[in-house]
Amino acid sequence: KGTTYIKRCLHLACSVLK
Repeated sequence: KGTTYIKRCLHLACSVLK
């Protein structure tokens, strides 16, 4: 979990990461 995921923020992943 890190900046790499935030850059691809996939609406769903973005919500889960945040």
